[in-house]
Amino acid sequence: MPKAYINAFIETPDFPAFYANYIAPSAPILERHGGVILAATNEVDVKEDPMPKGFAVLFEFPSKDALQAFYVDPEYVPLIEVRRAQGASALVSFPGT
Repeated sequence: MPKAYINAFIETPDFPAFYANYIAPSAPILERHGGVILAATNEVDVKEDPMPKGFAVLFEFPSKDALQAFYVDPEYVPLIEVRRAQGASALVSFPGT
């Protein structure tokens, strides 16, 4: 079964609050579903708009099912609105080869 990935692009005006309210509470849920961060940077070079211009994170999951289970996890779902309320974001998921 191929691995699956989420590439997240996030722009937030208050990173410390974003970390406390979204990233920190999301981390144990991500880990529970086998998700790991492969890369994270604030050195994002946007080639085509529209795309949030803050930072980018690439997550890897053991499978598409694990990725989906993370995204619909009852503990994670409320955090989606927290993320959206604290800035602009775009998430793209795709299978590995």
